[in-house]
Amino acid sequence: MHTNLVYFAPPPGRRSGEQLAHLVGDLREQGVWLTRSGERLRAVTHLDVDDAGIERALTALTRWLRRPDSVT
Repeated sequence: MHTNLVYFAPPPGRRSGEQLAHLVGDLREQGVWLTRSGERLRAVTHLDVDDAGIERALTALTRWLRRPDSVT
C-alpha cells in the first residue's frame, strides 16, 4: 500500500509543546509544512513533491533536531 502521510514523533527530549511549535514554525519558513497533535507530527506530500523536495524536507528537519537550542 502507498500513502502520502507520514506520522512521527521526535526523539524524547524534543517533544515539548513549545519545542514542537518552534519546529513547525521554523520549518514552515523553509517551505516544509508539518502539523502536530500532541507529541506527534504529520507530514503530507502530493504528486508535485519530487525526491529533491523530500530530501530538502529531511535535511531541514534533521538540521533542526540537531540544533543545541532546540533542546530545553
